[in-house]
Amino acid sequence: HSSDITKTVEKKFTTIQQQLTYIGVPLNVSYQVWSSRYFNFYLSAGTLLEKMVKGSHTTSGLTTSVSISPLQFSLNAAAGAELKFFRDFSLYAEPMLSYYFDNGSQISTIYQEKPFNYGFNIGLRFNINR
Repeated sequence: HSSDITKTVEKKFTTIQQQLTYIGVPLNVSYQVWSSRYFNFYLSAGTLLEKMVKGSHTTSGLTTSVSISPLQFSLNAAAGAELKFFRDFSLYAEPMLSYYFDNGSQISTIYQEKPFNYGFNIGLRFNINR
């Protein structure tokens, strides 16, 4: 995550550049709503548990390391459509919503500022052991 944060300190605006690197473990389940030879529609829901592994703040050219000890927990939901080209190869599109819970950290993150997030995944999928 990379962000610019503007804060007012003693009636002056200060810009902080922040870099946070997370590693996460997702756990999702999917339910196939409808399927045919060439199309597949599904719903998916799950969770993501993330740990910040590296962080820094840069203010006025001075860079300092930061750390967030609590884990970041989120829930997500998605609906997807898949177009099958071959038996194990397909193109998919998947709009999704996520909610990030407050982990109590004193460091301002996008998860605290905007806990509801949305995304749109599109890509190629190759299924193994079908």
